[in-house]
Amino acid sequence: MTKTVGIICEYNPFHKGHKYQIDKIREEIPDATIVAIMSGNVVQRGEFAILNKYKRAEIALECGVNAVFELPYPYSGSTAEIFASAGVEIASKLKCDYLYFGTEAYKLERLEKIAEAIDSTDFENRIKKALSNKNVSYISAKKQALAGLGLSLPNSSNDMLAVEYIRAIKNKKLPLQYRAIKRIGARYNDTNVCDIMSASAIRNYYYENKQFISVPQEAEVMYEQMVKEGECLDKQYAEKMIHSHVLLNSASMSSAFDSNTEISALISKAAKQSKSSSAFLNSLSSKIYTSSRLKRVLLYSIFGVKKVDFSPKFTILLGADKKGQELLRKIKRQSSMCVITKHSDCKRLITRANAQLEKLYQLDELYNTLTEKQSVPSNAYKNKPIIKKIRP
Repeated sequence: MTKTVGIICEYNPFHKGHKYQIDKIREEIPDATIVAIMSGNVVQRGEFAILNKYKRAEIALECGVNAVFELPYPYSGSTAEIFASAGVEIASKLKCDYLYFGTEAYKLERLEKIAEAIDSTDFENRIKKALSNKNVSYISAKKQALAGLGLSLPNSSNDMLAVEYIRAIKNKKLPLQYRAIKRIGARYNDTNVCDIMSASAIRNYYYENKQFISVPQEAEVMYEQMVKEGECLDKQYAEKMIHSHVLLNSASMSSAFDSNTEISALISKAAKQSKSSSAFLNSLSSKIYTSSRLKRVLLYSIFGVKKVDFSPKFTILLGADKKGQELLRKIKRQSSMCVITKHSDCKRLITRANAQLEKLYQLDELYNTLTEKQSVPSNAYKNKPIIKKIRP
């Protein structure tokens, strides 16, 4: 029987390291149906993706993924814990047998020990004690608590996400087997130019040179065409939009999800004192709050997110090939997850989930105005999945 493999990802952008992961999965499970649960137009660090979700899905299909489903906002733009929890739940409801993820410095056994420790009463008591000092950040408190248990917190975002995937699968008692593939090439946040670069380095190189490098050969022409047609995010334009929002709505910043009066004041002060929008966003960090958390709060505020439901109620099909379409038919017969392929599918959703979907459509329409060609807002209700046809 064909096995279904899930990958929780961002593909921001899809690069050679992602292709390596897919090829390794094919080596281990040759007939696998590979499903990507991919962030939409907002990614986990609290930023807009460099390409819209349908373009990234199209590239993933070209490079060996069979189906791409959306990890919808706000889950896609939240903490590692929320991001991972929503992702594994969607993977399970899409009938995945396995979840594959990348690791960097830590072996799977050590990641499992860290995951187990974080869910222990001893860890809970230690982190509460560390956080009683108001000058200690959550990350520092987490490091202190783990150190007291003879463990260390992973430095890489990929290893931290791996810990959260393992925790979520065990805590939710999901029937998902998980496997790790060691990343090759540059580390997650490395900025050096090499054959297999990090996504951060590829984005930085693009913004400086208007060219994508270190991408799979299968996708080179697609990337060139997208650059030519102005499909990429206009970073400066997006930064100005965010900066303007803060200057106009600083009073409401504290009501956003994961915010407070201290965060609101910190963001507002930075917005008023910065000489440019880019300088404003680059200045966002403090001893207590990470840059990613503050950027996530900014987007929560823009899109009116005041609460994040613990369990996702829907996903959107972004693209599929023939094998992926076969899986979709199975999911629609057997799964409780609402898979949206057209707008009328939202009739199955409860009121709160429907409201979340409406915000998602607003986000997608706004995103199109932030690309380099700066299109007018498109009608997100009319978006259709990318269907990859078999070449003759």
